[in-house]
Amino acid sequence: MAKKTGKKINRKKAIPLYFQKNQASVSQILIASNYKRRIKELIRNNKELACSLQEVKQRVADQEKALAQYNRESTKMMLACLIKAGSPQL
Repeated sequence: MAKKTGKKINRKKAIPLYFQKNQASVSQILIASNYKRRIKELIRNNKELACSLQEVKQRVADQEKALAQYNRESTKMMLACLIKAGSPQL
């Protein structure tokens, strides 16, 4: 039998790739979950604001229509009064 003379060589074993991947720390996981929660809140708030904006736009459009109708009616009444009075302005 031959004697082994020399130091033992520590050979590194190949580590499979799926073990080599860095695992996220607890703080990174918490930060990511906070970001996800915040994103969901922002999306929900954005939807609510979009609905509110649509309602306000609809109210403004209704008021503009009502104002235009009022102007038409008041113009008709004013013209009718002028014609009835026989105003020479026309």
